Amino acid sequence: MTNQCTLTESEKHPLQEALEELRGDYDIRGYSGRGMYGKQCLSINVSQCDMNILQLGFDLATTDAFSGGGGDELPRMCWDNMGLGRVYYWPSVPYVEGEGE
Repeated sequence: MTNQCTLTESEKHPLQEALEELRGDYDIRGYSGRGMYGKQCLSINVSQCDMNILQLGFDLATTDAFSGGGGDELPRMCWDNMGLGRVYYWPSVPYVEGEGE
């Protein structure tokens, strides 16, 4: 899958906007995953590993950012265990801090 989105450094990716819109039971943060050599990407941290990630995918697909037929597809997601929690991250999506974060 490819992402046809072109952004400036200060613009949030549609995926980040969609995650913020959904306001799920997760924290949105920057994360440097395996093999990223310190580069920060968009991630969500969940406190319990039983989060329904499949449901999150369906929910994301129905947000304004992805349901309008504008050509944007959900980017590839990775995950890491974090003790009792888990971090899901998108290596190709930069994280942009919001105001007041």
